[in-house]
Amino acid sequence: MRQDEQIARLEKKFDLLLKELGVEKEIRAKTEYEVILELVPADKKIAVLKAVRLLTDMGLKEAKDLVESTPAVIKRKVSGYEAEKIATKLRNAGATVSIH
Repeated sequence: MRQDEQIARLEKKFDLLLKELGVEKEIRAKTEYEVILELVPADKKIAVLKAVRLLTDMGLKEAKDLVESTPAVIKRKVSGYEAEKIATKLRNAGATVSIH
């Protein structure tokens, strides 16, 4: 049996167990994240602007508008690993970043 089939089978069993226990809320690990640019110090604006352009493929005007309108979502629906990579690059450029 393949690993994905085993996981699906276990998830079904888990869902049935939750249903039997009367637990209706679905419990799942978060798999998609948003990277949010929270704050850009004035002296770091150019460095952050360059980082945003590299990470998003935005043009200069779009990236400038985004950096100036903090808080702003930089990337949506990325994996946890990818979100951390993006956040690290932005933090290294001087920005304050959060992951949700």
